Amino acid sequence: MCLGDAVNVVKIFESTTFGNVLVLDGVIQLTEKDEFAYHEMMTHIPMTVAKEPKNILVVGGGDGGVIRELCKYKSVENIDICEIDEMVIEVSKTYFKNISSGFEDKRVNVFIEDASKFLENVTNTYDVIIVDSSDPIGPAETLFNQSFYEKVYNALKPNGYCVAQVTCSVCFYVPFVHTCGVFTTCHSYILVAYFTTCHSYILVAYFTTCHSYILVAYLLRAIRTYLWRTYYVPFCESIWIHVGTIKSMMGYAKKLFKKVEYANISTPTYPCGCIVESVTYTYVHFIYATCTPFYDNVWMNLHLPYSSGILCCSKPDTGMTKPNRKLESKEFLDLKYYSYENHSAAFKLPAFALKEIENA
Repeated sequence: MCLGDAVNVVKIFESTTFGNVLVLDGVIQLTEKDEFAYHEMMTHIPMTVAKEPKNILVVGGGDGGVIRELCKYKSVENIDICEIDEMVIEVSKTYFKNISSGFEDKRVNVFIEDASKFLENVTNTYDVIIVDSSDPIGPAETLFNQSFYEKVYNALKPNGYCVAQVTCSVCFYVPFVHTCGVFTTCHSYILVAYFTTCHSYILVAYFTTCHSYILVAYLLRAIRTYLWRTYYVPFCESIWIHVGTIKSMMGYAKKLFKKVEYANISTPTYPCGCIVESVTYTYVHFIYATCTPFYDNVWMNLHLPYSSGILCCSKPDTGMTKPNRKLESKEFLDLKYYSYENHSAAFKLPAFALKEIENA
């Protein structure tokens, strides 16, 4: 199913393996199979660190997953959600009922507007702000700059906490591409597509900056024009390939917050550069997808250990690496990913990533 409005093109797919899949502007946002991983971690990391948080703001998060987790806290008195695209909320209520159930809670207030504008005159209001935005292109672009972080900082109370998703996965539809991938060698990237129609590999793009996926989009459009075929090419950010983007965002936050940390989360349908199954390369990482012309099968052939990450910003200097309490009441018995132990473990990053982000 495909829906369009002034903000996003919304698509919902039904997958045998992953259940219903939500896609905005060609980018996978969530699947019923693995959504709990980042929804639980994004919510419970700040909520178990903050002392008696009562007033919460969710930026984005129109699917309702973060809201669902927040509603498990009886001590929370108010939950504001600022979502730029009302259609995302309506679609989630229809096709992702288990994820969007929190919208029925009387403590939840929905604001349909740009969060950057919403926060312009908000000061000293929220105990926790969770930025569950889409990727840094299109309508969410205003949420990935210094100005936005200043507004978030001002909107938090003196002992407030903020977490923000910093992963990006961009999919371009290029139907009947058999194999496609991104090779990364040192600091360069090569995007290659294999077309079954002409049985040949085509060099789509070679670039050296992490923001050059716009160039790729234009090139893929040209390919579609000449070959009359379109389908799926993954592009993404993580500690594996785009640590520079993470460093930039941490740099913004460190100018304001006393403590800025990065937590890593395993989310199968959020791509990041790794290796193909057990094949290891010394200098090359390969993102691989075997695609068919049928949407239901696009994600079922992925064989990668994927992950995503969240930026954790604290006004207090204690940080978020250690929870202040365990979630042991009956409301939290259904947690599938978050745990007291996994909370701290998420901040244990590989040595190369630690070395990079320490200099942010």
